[in-house]
Amino acid sequence: MLIKIATRRYNRRREGRPWLCRVTAWDGGSKPDIVWGSWISDGNGSAGELRIEANPGDLLRVGQKDHRRPDKSLDQWYVVQPDGQLRSIPGKVEALRYWEAQVAALTAAEPATAADPSTVDLSTVPIEALRAELARRAAEQS
Repeated sequence: MLIKIATRRYNRRREGRPWLCRVTAWDGGSKPDIVWGSWISDGNGSAGELRIEANPGDLLRVGQKDHRRPDKSLDQWYVVQPDGQLRSIPGKVEALRYWEAQVAALTAAEPATAADPSTVDLSTVPIEALRAELARRAAEQS
C-alpha cells in the first residue's frame, strides 16, 4: 500500500528536506538497513508529501533536520497498521525492540532445521506469510 504523509512549509535556511524510510533489516546495530521514500514538493521550502510503499507491520521512520537546533529535529518511528494508519513508537530503542520481537515471532513459527535446530532459514518462508503474520501481530498490539 502507498503511505502518504503531508509535510508543512519550512525555512530552507534553517531546516533540511523532510525524509521517510522503511526498515528492511536490522541486525541490532545502531543503523538499520532502509529503503528511502520520496518527497514530492515544489521546492524552496514549500509544503509537500512524503510517499513510500509499505505493508502492515512495516517499520517506518520520518525525519527533518533542524540545522540551528539539532535537538529540535524531527525523528519519529511508526508501525504501519492493517488499515494503513501509522502507530507511533516512542523512539529508536522501542523501534529496535519491535523489530526484534517481529523477527523472533516469525522465526519461532518456523520448524527447526535438521542440521541446526537453533537456526531458521527465512528465505524458505513465503513473503506473504511473513507480511500476514506481521499484520496480525500489529493488529493485536493496537
